[in-house]
Amino acid sequence: MQESDYGQVVIRVRPSDAPSVAVELAEMRDECEQLFNDLVAALPLARGVERHSLKLMQIGALNWSQT
Repeated sequence: MQESDYGQVVIRVRPSDAPSVAVELAEMRDECEQLFNDLVAALPLARGVERHSLKLMQIGALNWSQT
């Protein structure tokens, strides 16, 4: 069977699914979220744009990108 990147994209592993690496997965998630916080905070947005909502929309779009 040939290896494929497809499986890596569609498989989701939550910390509770892998107790032996739960701490590491949670740390990786927190680092990723902080990166998004920093990037959105640095954007020169128009008045009235809610940074928190923008960040959540971007994360949601990324979560659905495999679809």
